[in-house]
Amino acid sequence: MRIIFRPHLSAFIVSITITTIICRFSIADSHVDNQVREKAVSTLDALYSRYLTESLPEARISMQKAVAFIDENSCQIPELRSGLPICYARLSFLERTAGNEARSRLYFEKSRYWRIIEREKIGLKPEEIVVDYDAFTREESDKYALEWDKKRTKGAGPAYARITKVK
Repeated sequence: MRIIFRPHLSAFIVSITITTIICRFSIADSHVDNQVREKAVSTLDALYSRYLTESLPEARISMQKAVAFIDENSCQIPELRSGLPICYARLSFLERTAGNEARSRLYFEKSRYWRIIEREKIGLKPEEIVVDYDAFTREESDKYALEWDKKRTKGAGPAYARITKVK
């Protein structure tokens, strides 16, 4: 029997193994209690408040930090991932407002991806997911983000959107 060494495959397997061990250790080490969850929610709420009230550059940083926070803590608190579709939709709208079409498009596609993941989790049929995916246009993404934000700001929306005209 001949063993073929494939460095790229080996590195991938090692990274998956390490990630799995870290995630299992995090979960096994402490069943996440309410205090940890509340702290995570408070952190995300603070970042979201800054996103709503700051100028465009600061709003961008706050939402990027929210995505990074979710990514860093999702092994310990997996349900944080459910916030990724709206975070990426907000970033897409923000970048579209700033005139950064390519970056906006990437964030839009990430939002669509995480919508698929969330819909699979709740048990939608593939046919239903595809219909939702096709219906979720960039305009719908912007509407999705702004509806949430306007509810939180009594109809005003994020400060950067009121200051900066959509390009």
